Amino acid sequence: MSSANVRAFPLDRQTTLVREVAARLGRLHGDTANSFWKATARELLDKAVAAGSDTASAANDVRRFFAAVQDEMHFKADDAVPGQRQTRTRL
Repeated sequence: MSSANVRAFPLDRQTTLVREVAARLGRLHGDTANSFWKATARELLDKAVAAGSDTASAANDVRRFFAAVQDEMHFKADDAVPGQRQTRTRL
């Protein structure tokens, strides 16, 4: 029997999770936002490693997730500006 690599659905493609974290971060500021992000990133990293991902792959997945969260926050900010045209595709 050969070993197989199992890859979980990438974090940055988990739309609901991306939007939930973006919304929460959007309501937080300063050290509170930073602490929330660090705790979220650590939890996601720990879960990925516990599920069998190597640390480097898990860290890259968390970085892509953070980029997706930032993109979502930018889209939300753009939505708040009347008449501004969006140029990127939403999640």
